[in-house]
Amino acid sequence: RCNTSASIYRGPLLLALEMGEEWRKIGGEEPYADREVYPTTPWNYALLLDPENSGSSVRFGRRAVGDSPFSPVGAPIVATVKGRLLPEWGLEHNAAAAPLPSPVTSTDPLEELKLIPYGCTNLRVAEFPVLSG
Repeated sequence: RCNTSASIYRGPLLLALEMGEEWRKIGGEEPYADREVYPTTPWNYALLLDPENSGSSVRFGRRAVGDSPFSPVGAPIVATVKGRLLPEWGLEHNAAAAPLPSPVTSTDPLEELKLIPYGCTNLRVAEFPVLSG
């Protein structure tokens, strides 16, 4: 569904929001128990991107590869972008609803957000509404 949302790529890597996680056991026996994962930090942000040069809105950096490179703490690449919380973007069927059509407005404070490779995340938000102006 096309709704003028934005995603950030570094070459072929799709980047997703880095967020806190809480793992909850829902059944089964260790070490093969079933678990669910829930966010402990906000996920519903709109990005502040320059429509004429969106690449100038994102800073890329590197981190040391962790013991588990395909985990949030082991992600070797990080992108920094500014955004605002978008409280009206909520859940649908216990998952993030489709991003709101851009451009959007928010009066929440501007925050610096970290994005990491999609494959390094357990909770994934990689498509974002774009802030107006």
